[in-house]
Amino acid sequence: MSKCSGIPLPNVTWWSGTKVLDSTVEERQEGGVLTTFDSTTTAATNAITTLTPISSYVTNTLHIAAVTRYHLTHNLTCRAANTPVFPPLTAPVLLTQTGKRSSQGK
Repeated sequence: MSKCSGIPLPNVTWWSGTKVLDSTVEERQEGGVLTTFDSTTTAATNAITTLTPISSYVTNTLHIAAVTRYHLTHNLTCRAANTPVFPPLTAPVLLTQTGKRSSQGK
């Protein structure tokens, strides 16, 4: 899973070389500022007591139905881009296998 934020919120994609593997956003949280007012004052003198930032983020989870030997040590890249002016942020991911090999026929 990749979770990114920015203004504006980026498009998050998964790549294998030059091939797009996944560009579907699973979750998109638009943030802002939560403003709290003091209700004990009159309307004319309402005072802002708290400004709380609400986080903004986008997630995209890459699902691989069946991991094969092809996927092991194969470089995948997560890219986040929100403007054509700057290159996207990238994060390489290398899949590895842990655990014992399964024995056939035993």
